[in-house]
Amino acid sequence: MCCASFLLQAQEQVPRYGYKVINTYPHNINSFTQGLLYHEGFLFEGTGKNGQSSLSKINLDDGEVLMSK
Repeated sequence: MCCASFLLQAQEQVPRYGYKVINTYPHNINSFTQGLLYHEGFLFEGTGKNGQSSLSKINLDDGEVLMSK
């Protein structure tokens, strides 16, 4: 009983965070995102699945893929 009481107290102290969508960008709906990085105005995205992965540099303004490997 003491452990259950402690768990309930710990759960009540967990902070709740919200979010606000401030913009949306075009994205290839066939891409499965594995990793994502924003750096110096560009989006770098790792996509694919086992054995079919790729890394792309993307222009956020129009969604154009500038480089892909």
